[in-house]
Amino acid sequence: MSFDVLLFILRAGFLVLLYVFLFAVVRVAWSSLKRTAEAREAVAAPASLVRLRVIGRGRNGLNDQAFDLWSNATLGRAPDNTIVLPDQSVSAHHASVHQDRGQWWVEDLRSTNGTAVNESPVRGSVPLYPGDVIRLGEVELRLEVDEVRA
Repeated sequence: MSFDVLLFILRAGFLVLLYVFLFAVVRVAWSSLKRTAEAREAVAAPASLVRLRVIGRGRNGLNDQAFDLWSNATLGRAPDNTIVLPDQSVSAHHASVHQDRGQWWVEDLRSTNGTAVNESPVRGSVPLYPGDVIRLGEVELRLEVDEVRA
């Protein structure tokens, strides 16, 4: 066998291996994209959009701000809270709001000025309903729920 024939066979073999490798890369990438698309379709859209809207602004004037809620949030003056309320009447870590089996709950985190729902003091966890007013110190927030239409 001549050197030219051997060189041709090696080049052809290299090209075949290169195409097999490229085919495998494309196949893996395609299946990954497919799984990602299926996972996105499997995520259910929220049944409602939930937010806390400032209605009583306290001393620092938090004018009509709204904060979206997803599953849980901490509220307070400290910057590490999910919802930061820069008002002197609000404790650093004042309260938490969380969702459990579709029901929203609020819990006071041993704040100085207390937490109230519809003017009733919060002791332990208290359920929240659309339209309820939560008072943290002098700041008042209303729970708003917008149903999502399909």
